[in-house]
Amino acid sequence: MDQLTQSVEEYLESVFKLTHEHGAATVGKLAEELRVAPSSVSEMLGRLRGAGLACGSKTAGIGLAQRAGRAVFNALRSYGHGHRACGRFFWYSGRR
Repeated sequence: MDQLTQSVEEYLESVFKLTHEHGAATVGKLAEELRVAPSSVSEMLGRLRGAGLACGSKTAGIGLAQRAGRAVFNALRSYGHGHRACGRFFWYSGRR
C-alpha cells in the first residue's frame, strides 16, 4: 500500500484509538467505531496485515505494526486531531 486511502487511514486511526483506550482493538469494537459490518472490518484487516500495517488476531486483539507509525501520525494530523493526539501516539508507540 504505497498510497493510503482515506478509508485505510480511518481504520489505522481507529485501531490506534481503541488500542490506546482498551489495550487492543477487536473486530466488534472497530465495526462499532467505524459504523461498518464486522465482515468489512475483517476484510480490511486482512489487507492491513498483508501490507504490514496491522498485527494480531481476532482472538488476541488487533494492533498497529511499527510500520504504521507514520501513516497514523499523518492521519491524526490531517483529520484535525492536532498535536495532543500525535503526542499520545508517539508516547504509546514508544511503549511497544
